Amino acid sequence: MDYTYSYIIDYDAQVASGATTTDSDDIERVVTYLKAATAYIETETNRVFVPTRKTVSIYPHNFNDYIDANPSIIRLPDGYAVNSIIATGSTLTEGTDYVVVRDGLDLLVIHTTSAWRGYVVNPSEAAVSIDYITAPSDGRWVLTNDSVQDVGGVSATGTQITVSDASGSDAVFEQPRFQIGMVLKAGDEYMIVEGISSNTLTVIRGALGTTAASIAQGTSLSRWYVPRSCRRASQLISSHMYANRGNFNRIQLSENSRLINTTVEIPFEATQLINYLRRIYVRGV
Repeated sequence: MDYTYSYIIDYDAQVASGATTTDSDDIERVVTYLKAATAYIETETNRVFVPTRKTVSIYPHNFNDYIDANPSIIRLPDGYAVNSIIATGSTLTEGTDYVVVRDGLDLLVIHTTSAWRGYVVNPSEAAVSIDYITAPSDGRWVLTNDSVQDVGGVSATGTQITVSDASGSDAVFEQPRFQIGMVLKAGDEYMIVEGISSNTLTVIRGALGTTAASIAQGTSLSRWYVPRSCRRASQLISSHMYANRGNFNRIQLSENSRLINTTVEIPFEATQLINYLRRIYVRGV
């Protein structure tokens, strides 16, 4: 996992007693904690807040009959938007519910272009390619207001992309427009920013289920807009991890004078945000 839910600029805004964006060693350490915070959020919420493209099996059914026959549904997975139909002759009919089998284990129900409930069912022969969305407004692609400047474009194996102004503002006035850990989109390909040097981005190509392809000069770049609550939780957790690196709360047992080291707790605000990000479905009798 190389993407992050918050960025170095968020860290600088949150903590005034540690890293600076001019210290390369500190930047490396901060990015490590940003990734750790991202992993923590995903583990605690059982959700992923970045776009992912994958191919899954589908199987049409009557939703009401199916849910009545399977009452042990307890969780709402994240949604997926239909990208394209893979199997020959397979179509999605508007207004019809489909069960989407994910990785042969759990699955989702999609209605036209959204998916929102998880079940277990036998996979079928039909398959559909899907793109991840957390909900209609949870996340979205934001124009960076920048584009590929490399003369002749970038090959499918190229890992460096030149932009016009890496420190400029994007379409929602966030500055700088590029950050380490960001998920970018060029055409149909997703990329993850690994490094930034002046106006040159070092990226992971063909990320999150997409395929790397040549990118023409002038191709517009978009970035994934992480849900605000998720970004704030990552900001708090990563800052807390850095501020307390190597430190422990020391508890002394007076009976035998032993010292027990325990890790510092995650900030309460972050815990509240994580609870908000969890999705639970409880079905009545």
